[in-house]
Amino acid sequence: FGFSQAINFVVYSIAFFYGSRLIDQGKYQFSDVIAVFFAVVMMGIGLGRSAAAGPDIAKGGAAVSNVFSIIDRKTKVDPTATDGLGAKDAVGDDIELKHVAFTYPSRPDAKILKDFSLKIKSG
Repeated sequence: FGFSQAINFVVYSIAFFYGSRLIDQGKYQFSDVIAVFFAVVMMGIGLGRSAAAGPDIAKGGAAVSNVFSIIDRKTKVDPTATDGLGAKDAVGDDIELKHVAFTYPSRPDAKILKDFSLKIKSG
C-alpha cells in the first residue's frame, strides 16, 4: 500500500513540476495547469475503477451466453403435436408419490427430500 501511494505522489510532483515550468515560461496560466492535472487524475481514477470490474463483466458475458444457449436449444417434446395423451385423457386418475428421495448432483450430502410421500386425489 505504501509503495503505491509513493508512486502516486511522485507522479503528482512530476506533474506539478512540469506545470510550474510551463507557467514560468509563460505558456500556461495556473488555472490551466490545475484544470489539466485534475482532468488527468479523474480520468485515471475512472479507468482504474472500470478495469477492476473487467473480470465481473467477463463472467456476466459467459453467463448470458449460457442462458441464451438454453433458450435457443430445441426441445425434444413437440408442443404443437396433436397425437399422444392430452390433459383431458389424464383427468380422473389420482397422483401418488411414494418414498421419494432427492438430492442435487452438486451437493449429494444435502438431502432435499427424504422418504417423501404425496397423494393427490383427482378432481
